[in-house]
Amino acid sequence: MVSEAEQPASTERVALGRLLWLGPLVVVGSVALFRIFGVVALRVSFLPDIALLVTRAMPGTSVRSVAVLMFLHVVAAAITLVLLTTLAREPRAQG
Repeated sequence: MVSEAEQPASTERVALGRLLWLGPLVVVGSVALFRIFGVVALRVSFLPDIALLVTRAMPGTSVRSVAVLMFLHVVAAAITLVLLTTLAREPRAQG
């Protein structure tokens, strides 16, 4: 049986081990993961536009108007994914 005094130390040791092992992976993989989620979200954002075209819920809906809406989604996603993942990086030292 483990005493209460020994249990927190072993739990802290396990937590520290996980942090030291997973920490760098999370930081490096977070940008790639953010971009993957961004692309998935972009594809999901096309669904209402396509539904608008298919159902003709609004008078005057055309392929051209839906294409413009989808293009605006692409522009917003590109700006968001590029700026949020590149401006947060520290500049590399030259030399």
